[in-house]
Amino acid sequence: MEEVFLLSVRLISTDKESEQIVERLKLDGISCSEDADTVLLSIVLVSSEDSLKYLDVSSLVQDHRQKLVLLQTSGVFDVGEQHFFNAILSFHQNDDAYSQIKSFLYCSYNFIEFHSLISVDFCDFYSIINGRNIISMQRYVYATDVEEALSQLKYDSTNKQDKYIYAIRGAQSIEEEGRLLKAFAKHISAKLCSDDFRFNIVSGGTRQVVLLTATPY
Repeated sequence: MEEVFLLSVRLISTDKESEQIVERLKLDGISCSEDADTVLLSIVLVSSEDSLKYLDVSSLVQDHRQKLVLLQTSGVFDVGEQHFFNAILSFHQNDDAYSQIKSFLYCSYNFIEFHSLISVDFCDFYSIINGRNIISMQRYVYATDVEEALSQLKYDSTNKQDKYIYAIRGAQSIEEEGRLLKAFAKHISAKLCSDDFRFNIVSGGTRQVVLLTATPY
């Protein structure tokens, strides 16, 4: 993955484990803003309910534009002050937490920090992760054929509640953006079983397809 800096995202550690995750992310080239004026999404990393005991949750959001997300790093558990959070996210039980956090931030980078003629905004992104969700990420790089990358995306056709947000990057011209949009529309009509999706087609960068799936629970 390329090095990324998320201007609109802040990470908040709650314990030694989450501090180590943040430091490891920096070593892997992923860092987030510490400037409150630019932050739209504050992500609290937490491994257990005990980790929240000494955190003044009510003081974390100082601007009504910001959304507060609780990211559970060790499975789903009860949260006593869940009303403070706009979203509570966790991963599938057998997934590697660090890899998933890294993938989630990379997805967020592609959805929030880049805008083109055909793109989502922060409200679109938030509408997908809002509430309690189990999230998963997929990413496929392509050289020339975006349809090949799209064909590798996997869906749970039995779950009609899933919400999706896509980023397709790499277009070098408006004409290529048009071709990507056409290929994406074809894929959606053939594969997707849900009407709840957003998408982002962005010029430049590595040619890739990124998908975040949110499953409400």
